[in-house]
Amino acid sequence: MKLPLPNRLLWISRKVIFFIFFLSACSFWGQVDSKSGKSPINDPRWHTMVPQQIASDGKWTSFSLYYPKQADTLFLLNTQTRKKFEIPNGTYHQFSNDSKWFFAIDSKKRLSIIDLMAENHSYTPNVPTFKITDDSKYLAFLEDTETAKGNKLILRDLDKGASLPMENVTDFIFNKSGSQLACVVKDKEESKLIVRDLANKRDVVLARSKNDYDNITWATTGNGLAFYERFSDNTILHWIADLNNPTIIKKFDPKKVGLKISEITSESLYISPDLKTVFFYASHAKSIPAKTTKDNDPATVEIWNTKDEFLYPAYKKIKKNLENPDILVSWNPSSGFWQFLGDSLHSKTILGKDAKFAYATTNKNAFIPANDLAIASDILIYNLETKKEKRVMEKPHNLEFHVSPYGDFMVYFKEGNWWCYNAKTQQHTNLTKDIFIDFTNKNARTFPTPSFGLSGWSSDGTHVFLYDEFDVWTINLYDQKAERITSGRKEKTVFRFYTHLASPYQNIEGLRSHAPTFDLKEGVVFNARNLGDERTGYFTFNSNEGLREIIFGNSLFSNLRLADNGTTVVYTEERYDLPPRLIYKNLSSKEPSILFQSNSQRFEYNWGKSELVSFQTEKDSLKGVLYYPSNFDPKKKYPMIVHYYEEWSHKLNNFIFPSNEVEYGFNIANYTSQDYFVFSPDIVYEIGNPGMSMVECITAGVDKVLELPFIDSKKMGAYGHSWGGYETMFLITQTDMFATAVAGAGFSDLRSFYFSMAWLWDVPQSWRFEKFSIRFGKGYFDEPNAYESNSPINFTENIKTPFLSWTGEQDTNANWEQTVAFFLALRKLNKEHIMLLYRNEGHVMANQKNALDLTEKINQWFDFYLKDLPPPAWITETH
Repeated sequence: MKLPLPNRLLWISRKVIFFIFFLSACSFWGQVDSKSGKSPINDPRWHTMVPQQIASDGKWTSFSLYYPKQADTLFLLNTQTRKKFEIPNGTYHQFSNDSKWFFAIDSKKRLSIIDLMAENHSYTPNVPTFKITDDSKYLAFLEDTETAKGNKLILRDLDKGASLPMENVTDFIFNKSGSQLACVVKDKEESKLIVRDLANKRDVVLARSKNDYDNITWATTGNGLAFYERFSDNTILHWIADLNNPTIIKKFDPKKVGLKISEITSESLYISPDLKTVFFYASHAKSIPAKTTKDNDPATVEIWNTKDEFLYPAYKKIKKNLENPDILVSWNPSSGFWQFLGDSLHSKTILGKDAKFAYATTNKNAFIPANDLAIASDILIYNLETKKEKRVMEKPHNLEFHVSPYGDFMVYFKEGNWWCYNAKTQQHTNLTKDIFIDFTNKNARTFPTPSFGLSGWSSDGTHVFLYDEFDVWTINLYDQKAERITSGRKEKTVFRFYTHLASPYQNIEGLRSHAPTFDLKEGVVFNARNLGDERTGYFTFNSNEGLREIIFGNSLFSNLRLADNGTTVVYTEERYDLPPRLIYKNLSSKEPSILFQSNSQRFEYNWGKSELVSFQTEKDSLKGVLYYPSNFDPKKKYPMIVHYYEEWSHKLNNFIFPSNEVEYGFNIANYTSQDYFVFSPDIVYEIGNPGMSMVECITAGVDKVLELPFIDSKKMGAYGHSWGGYETMFLITQTDMFATAVAGAGFSDLRSFYFSMAWLWDVPQSWRFEKFSIRFGKGYFDEPNAYESNSPINFTENIKTPFLSWTGEQDTNANWEQTVAFFLALRKLNKEHIMLLYRNEGHVMANQKNALDLTEKINQWFDFYLKDLPPPAWITETH
């Protein structure tokens, strides 16, 4: 049955749930660009550019282009001549440290070898991995032979061009100096560990066994080597302290002492700089008996106990990690002494890099990061010289703490101040008591309220670097002398250390999981963002010259890479109307140059602009981003969609390309290209009153925007997803300013949501309210009235806004039943509402057809209510 179309609102008397089985992929993007004569939404050329690395001499740089539906491409570009190499589907890649070579592997396991001096490009097939010596003399790579014995190892002298093959290699690694190569060869029924001297090309067999060897680890100093021998029921650790005496091998047999070495390869070996201690992870060989008999119950029943720290589903998954976790072990090969650096309750261990101190605390937050109960744990310290253990702190809750590089200090945040524990004197000292600046980030969405952050340490470990809201502080850990090394507060410019100078990926040091170290004398790089006008950029800093600008202006500058020569950088610049472009700059000159412009097809189309809008609530001065239609004419009036999620103003200059397949159904550029305004206001939340404070922020922002004459106040829509979906549900119960609204994967009944399970995480949803983004900070029984007064379902009778909702039937993050409950409430009240329920989907659309369908339906919904376009059948038909 088709319903007649009313003059103002479409009234659907009987609501319908759409179960999506097979979806049409027909394009619905009918509006074409007046400049190009086609729709930018259907253009297949849109891509994302990611700068990767820069050569040490700054003459070459790499970047990747990622396409939604086409093959990705890795590019190598000469910063002087613009010579370019393309590697389709290139993934892992690396420059040699002498800037003479570039190596990359693509998705088909082809190794690209590019001679940067001769600009020659050659390929070697079937290469899963490669390594280069730090001195750039040798390249080693495996050729995949697809045999059980192993692959062929090719060792190439990069200066001479000569190659030496070695058959049946399963593992290999260079030492730090690049003078030796260790590898495992599996020949017939035997495995051998061989070390090749790269100078004289001689091989020495260190060990033979019928078992496999792996996890070869060189000492960072000296000439030592450790590795594992894997038996069917045991793993033995081997240690050779000096390869000049390779027959002296020390062994740690965990079976003899009731241990089992971890089978997780990421739990790597570490050798102390003095070569006296080897560190590895192990657990008890036999599992500790369970404290309960839950799993022994013959019935197929789960036993849930209110006294359980972790509820049954989570407990079952992490039982081994709770009762018999892998714990760091220190072993002295000379004396044979070994000890656990932790226990079953303290299995997260941080080790100082000189291996004199280790700290242990609970690892439960890593097992279940969103548990509803506060996890308290002592912090223990181990003195590896005295072999003594001491409790540093007793059961702190959610304590921010960091260990210095050498382990002799632990710095922690407590009651608004940063404190320091000195492992040698065993004294606790308040580092910031005399600094009259707030180090607490009161706008964070986690509880208890965290700091603005600890950024790192001085390279000698004597100073710590801390953040306030705007600036960077350095504090001497011995005399507590503090100095602010940036001056951003006056101009509201936020300075932060920039640590991705070499690549977009952050190195993780495993056992030595410390914050980075910085040398202010040699110089560091800060990124900067002005909170007033959203200017961004980068600055260098050193002790002699202070701050010096690299680039700072009214664009989003990001992805900076600094060459090892210290004088050459590349970075990206973008704005909403300017796709990211790769920029080259020599720091000794003022003028940057453009290396590459991504998404150049954008200039074939008319494009909108973005601008900041300032507005005021009763308590706060806020901002939002207003996106203009592509074909903007100030003499016309336009519909507007208000789109929100927490703070948005920092995205003022983000370039957004359109897409007809959006996993959560909404793309700003889609709508600006179809003559919509889009407004995204910042939202500041009142703890315990998130819904009402959100309404105040959004309505105040919209009122400010409506002062502009070209926005039609009667043709405004609202859209939010997830947390924003809740906000949409609550928003339309409190205001009638919107002609329509759409909510995706939201939650409507705070009481029932609080008392439900987040099955995706196997924890109660209450953690979101008490510790995270819903921002109550207290439980339901502490503030029941606050929960009820911010719950959308309690105010559904107020709704006059035509409403579309969607959720995935497998969404156990923001439980899909919450959207269904809101639908049923509106159905009982005979409100105008359609719900889209996608089978086999979760919190967002994983299936491309479903993403296309969702994006299309939301667009059609807004077009009908805000542009008065004819509705499709799915809106008008009922059954």
